[in-house]
Amino acid sequence: MLSQPGQQFLPPVRLAPRENNPPFHDLVMDAFRAAGVEVCLGPPFTDFQETLVSIASGPPSWTVFYEVSGLPVLPMVAMRPLAEPALVTSLAVKPGPPSPRVRHLLNALAATGPAAG
Repeated sequence: MLSQPGQQFLPPVRLAPRENNPPFHDLVMDAFRAAGVEVCLGPPFTDFQETLVSIASGPPSWTVFYEVSGLPVLPMVAMRPLAEPALVTSLAVKPGPPSPRVRHLLNALAATGPAAG
């Protein structure tokens, strides 16, 4: 369970097994450690829809995820955006100097980053 002095216990967290997504799993677990909390792992995060349905209808649990294709609206599940931890993303393109279109995309993406505020 997630615990910190003076804090109430939270239900187990559902994360995909580390072997399914090592960078994300490590990011989340490192964030817990950095915050000085201990977390109890619950049933694994299987797929997004199934995990959300389990959170809504099963024993108490929660999860951390990164948005891939929009957030579904499900009764009995609240989506709460987190400012941290930040997830590093990458752009995959052909090697060599960026084309004008790729440069334009990179500039647009840089303009939406934290420094753009």
